[in-house]
Amino acid sequence: MCHPKPVTIRGVTYKSQSAAARALGVYVRAIQSAIQCGTLDTVGLNPNRRNNGVKVFIDGVLYPSVAEAHRRTGVSYHTLYQIAKEQNQPPQKRKAA
Repeated sequence: MCHPKPVTIRGVTYKSQSAAARALGVYVRAIQSAIQCGTLDTVGLNPNRRNNGVKVFIDGVLYPSVAEAHRRTGVSYHTLYQIAKEQNQPPQKRKAA
């Protein structure tokens, strides 16, 4: 039988890696990787500001990412991504007449 090992991240001790992952909104693999790399202090913080998500505006609500909009609305990820792509297109350049 496997006994979960407590893990401490930024001063908070979690009962297990799974509990830490749930609390921080990351996958267990992210916790395991941070343990191996010695970067537990940054897990779940997104310090490099990558993968911030594609913002999407649906039914009067601006969601920070397509994934968040999918979770909250139940609309398919593919449909939301297509909408976000259209919304985030840069304005077309017009030729001077």
